[in-house]
Amino acid sequence: MTKYTTRRARTRHRMTKKKYIDHLKNLYPSCKFDQKRDDYHLYEKHKITYGEMEYEGMQQLYSYVKKVNSHIDTFIDVGSGRGKLCMFMAAQPEVKHVLGVELVTQRHNDALALKDELIVYQETGKTTSKRVQKHNCYGGAAVVDYANKVTFLNQNVLEIDLNGYIGGDAVFVWFSNLCFDQSTTNDIFEKLNRELPKGSIVCCSKEPLGSKEPLGSKEPLGSKEPVGSKEPVGSKEPVGSKEPLGSKEPLGSKEPLSTIGESLGQAIIPMSWSRNSTVFMYKTI
Repeated sequence: MTKYTTRRARTRHRMTKKKYIDHLKNLYPSCKFDQKRDDYHLYEKHKITYGEMEYEGMQQLYSYVKKVNSHIDTFIDVGSGRGKLCMFMAAQPEVKHVLGVELVTQRHNDALALKDELIVYQETGKTTSKRVQKHNCYGGAAVVDYANKVTFLNQNVLEIDLNGYIGGDAVFVWFSNLCFDQSTTNDIFEKLNRELPKGSIVCCSKEPLGSKEPLGSKEPLGSKEPVGSKEPVGSKEPVGSKEPLGSKEPLGSKEPLSTIGESLGQAIIPMSWSRNSTVFMYKTI
């Protein structure tokens, strides 16, 4: 082999973050919604409406998170769908461990297929369904391996011990809970608060509440006095007063009770269902 061909052999398959992400976008250019299937009865007790964060939104959200903690080493996606966000986060050099948890089996299988395609590409520079034996394409240097950072689990997140998948003390969690009922949302937030290291960053699409009582419970939110109470008309709190009966924190308050920790504010992130979707950010304490 000549000096020229040796140099080519060493650089031909050199993988970069840009090449990896560009290929991810080629493999997965836009949101892949669920096709009509006959297995939805398996998930009838769960909210499985599907949507995804856009690539632009992924970069924006991670930029916000890095301003809070620039040393994130573990990323967890609760409801990881077809794996796009997990595979994107694997390209971030500081992130060493990525976990995606998805309940719906078909979505999980699609995520595994996407991971396999990216593994082949970073090893060979080509797209093929045939797995190849891993080789060193740097002539002695370590191969950049993004895709193998990722672990996908086809399980209910409430049944997983997250401690076994956390690589360090700096964890970033994305939880797309917009369509979840409030009780399930609170259960998952409480689990995250128990199992994540203090100071972890949790981002979600719907705020947690401080009570497990779902909306529509027997006792109205913010009031111990139901309509028709003994308090007569003409009381100090007339209907239409500026402050709702029995509540100093009206619905829609900027400071809702949180079961996860310190609020870090909000961000507007492009999603598949809206270009202007609100994301809420918290730090566990």
